[in-house]
Amino acid sequence: MIAGGSTSRRVFRRRGALDQHALHFGPNMTPMVDVVMVILVFFMVSAAFAGPEWFLRTLLPQSAAAGAKQPGTGTGSAGELGPLRITLQMRVDPTDPTRVLVSGNALTDASPEAVGESLKKLTEGLAGEDIASKVEVVIAPARSVVYREVVRMHELVAAAGITRVGYSTN
Repeated sequence: MIAGGSTSRRVFRRRGALDQHALHFGPNMTPMVDVVMVILVFFMVSAAFAGPEWFLRTLLPQSAAAGAKQPGTGTGSAGELGPLRITLQMRVDPTDPTRVLVSGNALTDASPEAVGESLKKLTEGLAGEDIASKVEVVIAPARSVVYREVVRMHELVAAAGITRVGYSTN
């Protein structure tokens, strides 16, 4: 007998699949959370590669018909000269294909480091604003020059404080 005078017994019954289904409250969220996490990780990783450090700052060529200012023409006032344009011709040394020769800024067939030092001496006495407005460099690599060397030349020019850098493919 159970306390309280009741003679009833509690019967244990088997639960079937339908009873288990009745205990289920709502959809299973695990697959959706997995997909969302994969998408989140994908966007986080791809955003890290799209930063501004992967792009070189250069002057894109513009046509004269579009109103581009020609170097050396000034801004319109009498006697004012435009920015000094230095063209750096890059080519591969015919005797040593791993070596790059640069001509420009009063140097002929010099190493990129020597040209970088020459540009530093040129901009040594100028303030940052004067360098930006008075000096521009055009890097003209030959087709045989490896792109890594072009980027290295760009870094040497930037180390000299010159921010106006363009490329020529002629």
